[in-house]
Amino acid sequence: MDHDADQCIREMKKDLVDTKNSDLLSAKMKLKCEQFLLLIDKKSSEMNSQQQKSSVVLQQHHNQTVNNNINSVVSIESGKRKDSSSSSQSKQNKKQKQREEQEMRQVFEDSSSSSSSSTLNLPHLPSRIEDLHPDDYDVEVKEPLLINGTNVNTSFSQYQMAIVNMNNRGGLLVECNPHELLAINNILLLKEGQHSDTLLQFFNEGTLDAIAASMKSKFNVKDIIMDTQIKTELETIIMSLIKKKITTKEAKTMTDDLISKDAGFNFTDVIINSVSNLISNIPKLKFNGLVRESHLISAYAHSLLSPIFNNPDTRKHLQWLNLKTTDESSKQPDVVCRNLLGANWGSFIMVGEVKGEDQKEDKRVCLLDLIRIGCISAAEIKDSLLEGIIGVHIVGLQMTFYITSLVADHIYAMTEICSFALPRDQSELCYYTVHIGDIYNVLQYSQKCVPAVDKEGLKKKAAAPLDTPEFERFLSITKDRKRKCPIVYHH
Repeated sequence: MDHDADQCIREMKKDLVDTKNSDLLSAKMKLKCEQFLLLIDKKSSEMNSQQQKSSVVLQQHHNQTVNNNINSVVSIESGKRKDSSSSSQSKQNKKQKQREEQEMRQVFEDSSSSSSSSTLNLPHLPSRIEDLHPDDYDVEVKEPLLINGTNVNTSFSQYQMAIVNMNNRGGLLVECNPHELLAINNILLLKEGQHSDTLLQFFNEGTLDAIAASMKSKFNVKDIIMDTQIKTELETIIMSLIKKKITTKEAKTMTDDLISKDAGFNFTDVIINSVSNLISNIPKLKFNGLVRESHLISAYAHSLLSPIFNNPDTRKHLQWLNLKTTDESSKQPDVVCRNLLGANWGSFIMVGEVKGEDQKEDKRVCLLDLIRIGCISAAEIKDSLLEGIIGVHIVGLQMTFYITSLVADHIYAMTEICSFALPRDQSELCYYTVHIGDIYNVLQYSQKCVPAVDKEGLKKKAAAPLDTPEFERFLSITKDRKRKCPIVYHH
């Protein structure tokens, strides 16, 4: 295809992606747009292939003409075969044209079989992100980060260029390449013992662990132990509740009595408050069935997150943005924490995504949430010049906390703080107290997600995440629950 045709196709695809992401478009029409995008890619590939074949045919024709001039002999029988071949080729071209016209009609026709998006079976969609080039990640760094003798900036840049080559050769998949999809957005995902094979070609585990440990030093996070007497009393109340020696109301009242009388924000009070919330909100007895997203949010997640991220005295508030699941839910996180600045809401200091137990086996959907948390966090750090942002990834009853921060030129580290299961019912509350130390760590990080001290330095070092229609489109396709996944996101 010539340059003008390529440009026309690119503009058409961009318009279709924008149309598909419109708030005003129905789910059915969004699917039609996606089908048409697929058809454009298919036809572009066929046209390129046909153009190559035409060049070969022209060259062969030229060679044949030269041979004819030399030999000056043409067989009548061969002429007949050529006529027969031309006729056959004409018929094939006609059939191909009819097939193309039929495909175009199928994209836009309304039939009863396509009245519901759940009944439509889309063919395998491409997993390659367009317009990625290795040179985009060859960045000059004046002050590289050195850890354990490793130039982190150089190794990360080489890792990014290898990812681009992987993408251009065979493509990337959400389920198999979450580390790589975050890395092309300048985000280094750090989960102890859960690294991709490609990442380990450029970093050893010791260096990755050292980068994660440096985050604790940067945010001055210390190991905190709950007062022994308070912890003992809390565990006694929980065991009395489990053994049915006291009622739920009595257990909540006794737990609330453990809260200190201090006027200030107290980490231990936050943990006690979260236990009190869980006692009064989760089922008393074991039950069948799955904990779906709405129930997970109202009874479980809010019980823990509200004490951590709600503090009206400091104008810090937890906000649930997507209580209703819609096609547009992917445009904003499910939950955030914001500061109220005067009469207006400030930037995010926490972003979270939630999926119920009914969706936890869907690797693509769950890992897409993780990628979204990382990308939103990095963008918010750059735009609002923050020291860091807390990420909360909830899949079923498994809750995982992350801290994302700019650690070097063009490198954000997204480090796992902790991961644990919320109690499904009151009989599992005793297991929750095991993770009290983890919650202390989350509280320490959250208190330091504030505007950066060196704003000018952050501006120079920060890099914008990949924000193109092609990348957005990529994150909306390529679904396969059975693909191998390098990350444990639920238990």
